[in-house]
Amino acid sequence: MLGRIIGNYEVVSPFGEGGMGELYLGRHTRLAREVIIKTIRTEDFSPKQIEHLRDRLEREAYIQSQLDHPNIVRVYDFIASGDTTCIVMEYVPGRDLRKMITRETGPIPAPRAIKLFKQVLSAIDYAHNFIYSDKTGDKHQGIIHRDLKPANILVTPDDVVKVTDFGIVKVRGVKGGTQMGFNPGTPEYMSPEQARGRELDQRSDIYSLGIVFYEMLTARVPFEDDGNGTSDYEIRRGHIELPVPPLSRFYKGISPELEKIVLKALDKDPDERYLSTRQFLEVLEDFEHTGVARLTGRMPGARQTVVVEGRGTGRPNQADVPTIAATDTIITAPGQMATNVNVATYNNSASSIASRNHDGLTGAQGAAASAGLRSKLPLLIGAIAVVLVAIFVSYSLLTKKPPAGTDRNTSSSIPAGMISITQGILRWGAMTGMNSKARHIARPFSLFTLISWK
Repeated sequence: MLGRIIGNYEVVSPFGEGGMGELYLGRHTRLAREVIIKTIRTEDFSPKQIEHLRDRLEREAYIQSQLDHPNIVRVYDFIASGDTTCIVMEYVPGRDLRKMITRETGPIPAPRAIKLFKQVLSAIDYAHNFIYSDKTGDKHQGIIHRDLKPANILVTPDDVVKVTDFGIVKVRGVKGGTQMGFNPGTPEYMSPEQARGRELDQRSDIYSLGIVFYEMLTARVPFEDDGNGTSDYEIRRGHIELPVPPLSRFYKGISPELEKIVLKALDKDPDERYLSTRQFLEVLEDFEHTGVARLTGRMPGARQTVVVEGRGTGRPNQADVPTIAATDTIITAPGQMATNVNVATYNNSASSIASRNHDGLTGAQGAAASAGLRSKLPLLIGAIAVVLVAIFVSYSLLTKKPPAGTDRNTSSSIPAGMISITQGILRWGAMTGMNSKARHIARPFSLFTLISWK
């Protein structure tokens, strides 16, 4: 490739590798412009896979060429000629954020990390609200990146940020046809809904941005290969089920307020994250001026799920992760008891412990049961009052004195609650000619007397 002329560009030197091909430094043959030429590595893929990659590369060029933002890499050209398919992009001196963290800085000091990350938020907010034209000329508002990670964020020596690689973007409001690569997204930076393969919106990008910011501040990601061959499945499972470890576990100097801001973006429930990248940016800017995290909705860390691994799984026990609230669900591996598991919460920097009482309920569960009983107390009191009134009315009717003029001799011989029947016995039955046969006999009775059948 070196020295080759592709369109109006000469390939000068190797620049690096991408996920699906090679990157070369090039220059325009007639203009004073250095560029990056991104090509497909054809020898590593089957013809069918190469066709997919070409479609993805063209899609990336078509979309990214429409974006015009100071923190997004510009695309100048797309060339497809013979066996050559490439994108010609803006050359950004410097390195990607991943290399910067691993080779230069380690955890980035908070002031610098915030300065860099605000530029990323600005770029993605622009993309989320951008009105995009597809190849048919139809308009769509909002582009979801779906593969935000430090390797796709370039940083110049002057700390100017440029976001790149829009090859697997999803256009909001358009279903299907979005998976142009073989495995869209990177497991370490996937949102729970992306790991499940569900429909995505801008909140998925917000989760991925939260992972990026987490890594900038700690030089770690919450769920990664632990050196024992952790699979992509286990990493995805972490995003779906496991609580996010607090940043302070890996970097003690992190501000608790800044930690809350990051964890808000990493809520398992998309509804509890920031509503938009604009809101995320505004909260971060407010923190810069006040040192306070002004958040709305549920506090970070609530309603998480912990999976307690059994012995011999090769994975660390997650029960001691101090990132969940007392009301969290504990799921144990088969054969392992869940009792006596202490779960700490970092909400409001507290260290409260939920322990089981003698009834097997946690303190939070007992409180919830008590609250339920208190809510039913008025209904219970009302029911008791109705029963008491009924008893009083029945007693009054049964003990009521007869009206004046009633034969006292007759009534006085009738016990309370009895009915007087002339001659003491009432017979009735069927008439058959001149004969009658009593079928039933009713004797003096009270309210609770049973009729005897003869």
